[in-house]
Amino acid sequence: MLITPDHAGNVVGIDPHKRTLTAAIVDARGGIVAAEHFRVSGDGHRALVAWARQFGPSARWGIENATGWGRHTAAFLAGRDQDVRDVCPNRTARSERARQRGKSDTLDAERIARETLAHPLLPRAFKRAAGAAGPDEQTELLALWHRLRRSILTSRQHLLNEAESLLCELPLELREQLPDTKAVRPRLAALARRRTPSAPDAPTALRLGLLADYHRRIVALDADEKAACRQLATLVHASGSTLDRLCGLSTRSVAELLAEVGDPRRFTTPGFARFNGSAPIPASTAEGPGEPVRHRYNPGGNRRINAILHRMAVTQLRCEPRAQALYGALPEQLQSPNSFASQLRAMLQVRAQYRINESEQVALPAVRAPGLVVMVHRLPRGAGIQVTAANFARTPVREAVAIEPAPAGGTITDLLALKVQGKLGAAKRLPLTLGPHEGQVLLIK
Repeated sequence: MLITPDHAGNVVGIDPHKRTLTAAIVDARGGIVAAEHFRVSGDGHRALVAWARQFGPSARWGIENATGWGRHTAAFLAGRDQDVRDVCPNRTARSERARQRGKSDTLDAERIARETLAHPLLPRAFKRAAGAAGPDEQTELLALWHRLRRSILTSRQHLLNEAESLLCELPLELREQLPDTKAVRPRLAALARRRTPSAPDAPTALRLGLLADYHRRIVALDADEKAACRQLATLVHASGSTLDRLCGLSTRSVAELLAEVGDPRRFTTPGFARFNGSAPIPASTAEGPGEPVRHRYNPGGNRRINAILHRMAVTQLRCEPRAQALYGALPEQLQSPNSFASQLRAMLQVRAQYRINESEQVALPAVRAPGLVVMVHRLPRGAGIQVTAANFARTPVREAVAIEPAPAGGTITDLLALKVQGKLGAAKRLPLTLGPHEGQVLLIK
């Protein structure tokens, strides 16, 4: 039996369809225990649970496309506190489907069950975190409006392509009267305002009629797309997300991120990087002692999220000074005192000079500002008290922090700017003034 942190049991794989589903049970070794067909209905789902219980408890249920045809089955099982995983259809071996063993619903259910057994980190159904059951209403609304907008964009682009083809087929004397631009909309608008002086031939008349109809439909789709964007903006605001404050993310991109990611608590930090394809993958061979492990571009992951992150990075390189400080060749960055590489070099020099890595952390003073972190270290060999202050907030911080381990009357020196800031008073309260996302490294001696 499969043993999970919660309980032990078999693994059930389900291949759903519109009106029926096929379930297969495997044990911890991947051996087939049983397989059966059921109706997609309340009675069918109850019969499915009763049938699976005959062979022992079920530790995990794997459903192919749990947000599509498997949606009702996944919601039924999740509502009964079952561990339901979403198995992407392309995870099952296509080569095995093709010629080696053939294709049937029972074989697909067996492959889904073994895939669920072999990969315990498969995403939970409805993109939820552990402990959450069923679909989230906010995520569902975002996904529905986002899919509607994408459908509108696809239909509109199809009409624009068709209109471009018809515009190119118009008689030359008619084309020369239209605006000299590659954009389709201005030419369609000009054509709608134009009055034909004489009756055109039948093919031209039909083309003009089709273009007039395309123009009306494109204008209507433009209005529908704006309405969908307004709904997405309302939902993003209601979600409480702060992603729209980041440079390079529009409301539509934030909505797509929220719809594609779901509950972010279901990811670890490296897990999310793998999910969106930004984490590189290993690409080394013949590795020896001390040899570097090489990596390469990851073509997998969620490419929609990857595209949003790429556009955000490109926009930030154009508009965000902090992003610009991170970009560029290392020799060029080292020549600029404000670049990230130059600042990092200065911090490493201070770290080595004062042996901060060998220091002892002696205090974490209480602070009022929510984004402020202050750490106090005692440097080796009596070199003094070192204070690291970092403001992770988007707003400036001005606060006096008590540094009890420091000597009263000690000289306060900014180790990065190499400037003396004054003396520590008798109350041992250190005044800190930090801008957004700014830090200081201070020495009190």
